[in-house]
Amino acid sequence: MECVDQNQKVHQEHVAVEREKFAILVMLSIQITKWKVQNTITRKVKRVQYVALSRIIGKTINQNHQIVYTCSECKMKYHDEATAKRCEEWCKKNKSCNLDIIKYAIKEDEHSS
Repeated sequence: MECVDQNQKVHQEHVAVEREKFAILVMLSIQITKWKVQNTITRKVKRVQYVALSRIIGKTINQNHQIVYTCSECKMKYHDEATAKRCEEWCKKNKSCNLDIIKYAIKEDEHSS
């Protein structure tokens, strides 16, 4: 009789341990799913921000595999994003180009070579 009680006790302990393991696995699975969803959302938000920025400041790669930024107003091309933004802001505000800004624009032969 004592042996049967001990076997039942061992079995109950084993079942309790298995339930704990299962609960931990479920919690881990839920956490991993949350991380995956959060990571996916973060990637999508970053992609949307990149696409929006690319539409505002046209970011392309020229034939020399260099990044080129284009003013969305006058279509002048620049090697650095800050100058392209300054150009775009000036063009939108004044409806003209600023010679002090466009002197940094990429020359056509420099862009296409």
